[in-house]
Amino acid sequence: MPRRGFKALVRWYKASTLRVGPVELGVLELASEREVLVSHKDPVEALLRLAEEEARSARGDYLEVMIDDGEAKRIIGAAPRYTWSRPLSYRPEPLRRVGVIESLGGGGDLGNAKWYEVGGRFYVFEGKAQLLDDNVKVDAVVVETPSGYRLIKPSPASLRGRRSS
Repeated sequence: MPRRGFKALVRWYKASTLRVGPVELGVLELASEREVLVSHKDPVEALLRLAEEEARSARGDYLEVMIDDGEAKRIIGAAPRYTWSRPLSYRPEPLRRVGVIESLGGGGDLGNAKWYEVGGRFYVFEGKAQLLDDNVKVDAVVVETPSGYRLIKPSPASLRGRRSS
C-alpha cells in the first residue's frame, strides 16, 4: 500500500494562573501551534509516533496533536510537565468568561454570578480554582467554554501553595 501524507496540528500549552475577581484559576495558554506533514499509511500510527516524538521535546506543559485524514479527526494529549486535578473536558477548551457565585442558594442559578470577560488567549482543561482571600464568600466559580458551563468549588486561600487534588 502506498504511503500517504497527513497534516497534523501540534499545539503546546503552558500552565498559568488567571486572577478573576476574588479567585485564581488554573488555566493554559497556547505557547505554540504549527502544522506538520506526516508520511505514514496509518493515521493512528502517525498520530502516536508524532505525539511520542513531540512529548520527548517537552516544549511546554501540555501537548495536543491532531490529525484529520478526511474520515475522522483524531486527537491525543500528553502532559510531560503537568499536574492533574479535576478534568473539565477531554481536551483544552477556549475560556470565554468566568462567573463568580457568592451563594448558590436553592438552585444554583447562573444569573446570580458576577461575570468577568477574560479575552481569547486562555484555555481551561481542569478545575483548579482558589480563593485569594478566605474572608470573601464564594460558593462556586463558573467557567464558560464553547461546549457549555462548568461549576468549580474553589479551595480556601489558606491552602495557597499546597498541591490540590
